[in-house]
Amino acid sequence: MRRLVLDTAWVLASRLLMRGANVVALALLARALPIADFGFYGFLVATTLILSVALDLGLRQAGAYAIGQRGVPAGAVATTAMAFLAMAAPLGAMATWQACAMAGYDLSHQLLLSAAMVTPPQVVMRTLQGPLLGLKRVAELNVGELAVRAVLLLLTVPAFFQNMLDLETALLILVAAQWTGALVLVGQLLVRLRPLPLPSLALCRELVLGGLPFLAGIIGVILFSRVGIWAITAVDQPDLVGRYVGTLRMTEILAELATAVGVAVFAHGVQQDKSGRGAADTIRLVRLLTISMAGFAVVVGLAAPWLLGLVLGEAYVGQADALRLMLPGAVLGAQASMLFPGLSARGQARLGLLIFGPGSLIHGLLVWWLTPRLGVPGAAIGYTIGQAVVAAAVLFAWHRIFGTKLRDLLLPSAEDGRSLLRLVRRQRPS
Repeated sequence: MRRLVLDTAWVLASRLLMRGANVVALALLARALPIADFGFYGFLVATTLILSVALDLGLRQAGAYAIGQRGVPAGAVATTAMAFLAMAAPLGAMATWQACAMAGYDLSHQLLLSAAMVTPPQVVMRTLQGPLLGLKRVAELNVGELAVRAVLLLLTVPAFFQNMLDLETALLILVAAQWTGALVLVGQLLVRLRPLPLPSLALCRELVLGGLPFLAGIIGVILFSRVGIWAITAVDQPDLVGRYVGTLRMTEILAELATAVGVAVFAHGVQQDKSGRGAADTIRLVRLLTISMAGFAVVVGLAAPWLLGLVLGEAYVGQADALRLMLPGAVLGAQASMLFPGLSARGQARLGLLIFGPGSLIHGLLVWWLTPRLGVPGAAIGYTIGQAVVAAAVLFAWHRIFGTKLRDLLLPSAEDGRSLLRLVRRQRPS
């Protein structure tokens, strides 16, 4: 429990730092770009994320699992993954170009090229994080992502104040930031794991086959939180896309925290036995964090108009009700995102499609149906219902697989307090 909490705390700290940089960049983009262009930027970020996950083919998790459970050398996994990327990264650029064209965005070839170049470095970063996950180097894993946020912030701020922050500049900055993070991660692996062996075709085949069960679950996780963006894009009202993206981004501090916990949970899960102790530690941590997130969501809901005006500008203040409708879903989605990696790390990755598939379908259909009738608040209702469906499915899976009582999954206990007290005492200098 102690190591899991410490690793989680480190990743949380770095994620909070990254989220702070994102909030500043988001605020400047929302003020500088027309609402329709801001909507496209959000569409691109969501699309490149799902494409990078799909093209990774689950190698991130499969590589970590091979290192942690089967003792495969991390260097062998790293070089094999690098060879795989020579094919996957160019496919990411072509797929992004096609996705933007299919969505109906009327962009110049220069803008399409810039958009296409966002995906390849994301595929590189995602795939090559596997060796660090397998070695439980969760702190080092965030260095590349911190580099992305640093470049994003350092380039966006001067561009804004020099009145140069249009859509083309924003895309070029995003490309530069993503490639910086990818190169930093490659450099980390070259230094830490040298000398690196030659790539292995047999290992590549094993990783791909082992990654496919993880892939379905990971795509499900991304889809169930982002499918609303594509559903609103299908409604063909660009301003609504921009307003929805802005509102959704205000909930993503919870998603960042959940991702941080999920990374630590997976990294520890792949190196734990099946005694159930690791599952109990995960449950305790998630319980406490979910309650904290719910309290944070209440504060955000009360201050919604002020926060929207402060972060995004006056054009988004009218979305306060939509934000309030989204916040319960964000808390439920965060809980599911924290718990599912614990299932995935213990050989239950195949449940991902069964859990997240129906939730994503319900979420997308409701957003597509409600948005023309109710506007962004309708999309927010669809979002929250979809999150609730997935959260209930994840809790039920934990109950069936680990025998954990639903009460223990949801409500804190006296042992939670005692565990935290013991952890604090251990950290005191003697």
